[in-house]
Amino acid sequence: MTTKIDARQSRQRAQLDQLSLNSDVKLDILLNLVNSELTPPLRLRQANPSTLSLNIDPVAVTTSSGTEGHLRTKTIQPINGVLPTFTGGSITFPGTSGGSITATGVTLFTAYTLTIPASNWIKVLIQVNSAGQILLSTGTVASTEAIASLPVAAPNTLAIGYVSMQNVAGTIQNVTGSRIYQFQGTSVVSSTLTPAELAIQRGTDVTTAGIIAALSVAGNSFLRLTAATTLSGIVAPVAPVTSGKILILTNANTSPIQVNDQDASAAAGNRIITGTSAPISLASGASLYIVYDDSSTRWRVVGGTGSGASTKYISQTAHGFTVGQWVGLSGSVFAIATRTGGIFAAGVVSLVIDANSFILTTSGYLTGLSGLTAGGRYFINTAGAVSTTETVTVASFSQTALYADSTTSGYVTIGSAIYGADNSIAGGLINPFSQLFGGIKTFLVKISAIFGVETNNTFNGFNGTETVGSGNSRLMGRLDLGSSATLVVNGDLMIIGALTGTTTVAGTGTITNV
Repeated sequence: MTTKIDARQSRQRAQLDQLSLNSDVKLDILLNLVNSELTPPLRLRQANPSTLSLNIDPVAVTTSSGTEGHLRTKTIQPINGVLPTFTGGSITFPGTSGGSITATGVTLFTAYTLTIPASNWIKVLIQVNSAGQILLSTGTVASTEAIASLPVAAPNTLAIGYVSMQNVAGTIQNVTGSRIYQFQGTSVVSSTLTPAELAIQRGTDVTTAGIIAALSVAGNSFLRLTAATTLSGIVAPVAPVTSGKILILTNANTSPIQVNDQDASAAAGNRIITGTSAPISLASGASLYIVYDDSSTRWRVVGGTGSGASTKYISQTAHGFTVGQWVGLSGSVFAIATRTGGIFAAGVVSLVIDANSFILTTSGYLTGLSGLTAGGRYFINTAGAVSTTETVTVASFSQTALYADSTTSGYVTIGSAIYGADNSIAGGLINPFSQLFGGIKTFLVKISAIFGVETNNTFNGFNGTETVGSGNSRLMGRLDLGSSATLVVNGDLMIIGALTGTTTVAGTGTITNV
């Protein structure tokens, strides 16, 4: 005679009150009830045998049996006040990278592809919305499962769990139970967040060098660009995370990054509106704050930080400039700044966009330079270059350009251009270093005729005869007179500095050397 096993053989029958209303439940029925009780709503499970498919069970699980009747039903919490209708189905991943993800018995929110380079892993987050549609999000690709990142769930969805997918030698591996991760106690991701602290998802550093035509951000909101020189477009976010998608980009490269405005080479939905109708320069160490506008299907630059530099986009046909050249205006056209050519520096070329446009930095901190000496003060020299030697002659000017803090960076400080001498004022000229003392104007008559070269406020090279007018005059600096010089002073000349040399002094005035 076969002995039947039922719930009456349990010493503590009260432990079964969540499973059975009767005390004589048979063991097979009891185990079925236990299995139902342990099954979560929207259970994720592999196919048997394992394939590339992932099964998703219904949104509701009923604990019942043929003899016990209906005990209770478990389900998820409402999503935006709506309990989705979802009776179960499956999704199937492609066998190779770049293939489409398909669905059976379920509705995907949008079309999805799976991209995994060989010998890499990716985590696919499974979500459901209030309409019962399945949404998929992918994290960043990595060489091991452990370091592959998990993406952030989309707003107004319930994250069910995720599956880790691997590409081995070009073949996507089957979905197995050990790679399925079911969430427990899952909460709905609301579109309204009020946390005490809020962190955004950081992605793996983008190491792509040169031009990035379509930057992939996946579920991330913070990316560092370590080798890029130009950003033409950013892959549009996947619905429902479209309008308001936030992205912060940081230039972790040593050179500026050109961010193009409405670049026609990028897909329409990936284009960036810089707000200047022109490219902008993202300095080394600076960050850019961007949001996605689904009304215009464009990314919009809404702010930036960290550069500390003032820049200007310049459009000039065949400008011919290179990064690091100091330029100024010759009429309405930019030309190479040179102290001997009369072209005062307006700034330095910090980024060459193309043959007809460039970025001009006019002030602030600048990196990506070369050949500097930390602590050096640099002046405009010739051919658009700078030098730590300040040289002023009758036919040239002195202009501060930069204070270096390293061999490749410094603070752009464009100073006023000061000539060593100028004979453009008939009858008398103000000394470049003149000031007003007690209302007495400091000047010398025709300085350019008297003084040849000025070095450290020293005027050299006067040989000849020159007359200082009858008014009171002051010279700030040192006056070196030649051996055959004649200085006629009809007024009172005060030299605040040194008066040296053999000279003949004539006239009715006096010379006071203080």
